[in-house]
Amino acid sequence: MKPSPGISTGFPKYDRLTLGLHPGELTIIAARPAMGKTSLAMNIAANVAASHTVAVFSLEMSRRSLLARLLCGRAGVNMLRFRSGVLDPEERRRISRALGEAGELRLRIDDSHLDLEGIRKRLLRLRDEMGLHAVVIDYLQLLGGRRSQTGTSKSANWHEASSCSRASCHARSCCCRNSAEQPNPEAIHARCFLTFAIQAR
Repeated sequence: MKPSPGISTGFPKYDRLTLGLHPGELTIIAARPAMGKTSLAMNIAANVAASHTVAVFSLEMSRRSLLARLLCGRAGVNMLRFRSGVLDPEERRRISRALGEAGELRLRIDDSHLDLEGIRKRLLRLRDEMGLHAVVIDYLQLLGGRRSQTGTSKSANWHEASSCSRASCHARSCCCRNSAEQPNPEAIHARCFLTFAIQAR
């Protein structure tokens, strides 16, 4: 049977390895802090949102900060220069063009720090309003509160894995209009983000 290509992420090498994003899959981007996980996630979300509805739930950064990262990334403008307002005419034109393109995206960003049940309700509402194809959660550890400093590594890892599983189940459940229906070919793609404490291991 020939593999069925999924939704393109806009990153050709990744798409060649995975055939894109597929219904019901949970993808985790894991790396040390400040390695660009959120920027990568937002770029993938924006690429997908050019033709599919994408919901982004930010449990750490504000909607404004995420949009600033997205605009700078797509315009090729340094974030520090953007924040300071020191932009030359060409950079301003690129930011303006990126802003216009962003306005056409089917991208919904929620920074209200919801728990899993709150996220599920928002997803169901969005699905009913305009359909739903991909979900981004940034980042998973914050779904259950910040990790206790006294907790063991094993219990912390179990908690993170549990959050992954529950988030994926909620996302998949939002594909169907009712329990008798099955997800369609482009139903839901849950992308979640973890920062592993590599140096502590």
